Amino acid sequence: MIKKEIFIGVNPYGHNVYLLLEIKKVSGKKNKFTTDLEPISEYNTLSICGYEKVGRKIISGAQILDGVKEEIDSYKRLKIDRSVLLRIIEIWEEWHLNDLRAGTTKQQAVIKEWKSEGNEFNFTKVSELLDKKGLLYDKAYEYGSSWLVDPLPENIEKEIKELFDI
Repeated sequence: MIKKEIFIGVNPYGHNVYLLLEIKKVSGKKNKFTTDLEPISEYNTLSICGYEKVGRKIISGAQILDGVKEEIDSYKRLKIDRSVLLRIIEIWEEWHLNDLRAGTTKQQAVIKEWKSEGNEFNFTKVSELLDKKGLLYDKAYEYGSSWLVDPLPENIEKEIKELFDI
């Protein structure tokens, strides 16, 4: 398991902001499938979260992605290069908890396109959309019926390690 914490800077409220990276190797899992519905028993999972501190006191934490994105241009002091932080955010959005996907690759593509049209995720609406497109079931898999693994590509794992200076 790899764990790394980085200080990214001081946000507009004067809070010190930290990000936590965790890459964990999972093995020996039975009955797990990829988003392409292939069996998988070993894979790496990626988790990124963060927290804000004032002095020694943590005042908020967990999934702070939206706050970091919204405030990036207002930081009083950015400790890491802005382009590095933007790339971390991209990877965070795409690969965070890559072993907890509700849809297959085909289902996720339909949902991604639908969301790009300004729609916000809602499980019922997404299920109706997939049903209309004939993809509520992809092969025998019903959308949202279990967690699927989107295997973390080696190049993404290597890049995120470099971005976190590991």
